[in-house]
Parts: sequence; structure tokens; C-alpha cells
Amino acid sequence: MPKDGVSITITDTGIEDYLANLAKRVPRARDKALREGAIEFAEELEKVTPVGPPRSPTKYGKGSSSYASTHMKDDVKYQKYRDGRYVVGYGKDTGWRAHFINDGTIYISPTFFFDKVVEAKLGQSYDTVKNVLQRELFKWLVFK
Repeated sequence: MPKDGVSITITDTGIEDYLANLAKRVPRARDKALREGAIEFAEELEKVTPVGPPRSPTKYGKGSSSYASTHMKDDVKYQKYRDGRYVVGYGKDTGWRAHFINDGTIYISPTFFFDKVVEAKLGQSYDTVKNVLQRELFKWLVFK
């Protein structure tokens, strides 16, 4: 304490309300950050997904299902699950065959394109999530 008798009292008045308001904003900011990270990763995955030669429309017979003519590059999807997480991958039409191209078979050499994009771009997606989360929460902290 100062010798001249001047003092100041610091209290926690309003801090609990402030933190409660901040806590209300966290789920929306979290969802927005995860969605933007998933979108960014899906765009990167779409860029590196290999595309084979064009298919003949009659190759699989008349009335064949759509999966026969859908390219993986055109079927990159992201989805939010009920627990709040996002999954990036391929849709129902092409998801079942993506691992053949990535991992290879006895007839196809592996490309490991999915593994490479995960190694190269997952950290960047996490940075996007972090930056969006900081922007959304600190925007409220600074201006309110």
C-alpha cells in the first residue's frame, strides 16, 4: 500500500455476467470456426483428388446408377455430426472407392493423395479454426 494513504479497491462486480455472456457465444463461434476449417480442407482435398479419363455413358449399361459416372473430385463433401464435429471426405457415390486409389490394389499403384493433403493442409485448417474462433470471441470482447 502506498505511504500517502491513497488506495484503490478492485472488485469482481460484473465479471460473472461478462463471462456468462461470453460463454453463450462460444458454441456459435465454435461451429462457425469448425465449418470454415472443414470448408477450407474440403477445397484443398478437391484440388488434389485425381481424376481419371472420362467415362463412356454406356460403359455400365443403360439405367446404371449415378455412382458409375460420378468423379471423386466432384463428390467432396463435409458434414456436421450431432456431437458438433465436422467430417470431410467423399459422398456416398464415391466414398467406397476412394481408398482403392489412395492405398492402391494389386492392379493400381497407390497415390496416397489423401494422406499427403492431410499432412500438408490439416495444420492450416487448424490455424483457420483458431483464427476464426479468436476473431469471433475477441470481436465481442473488444467492442462490448
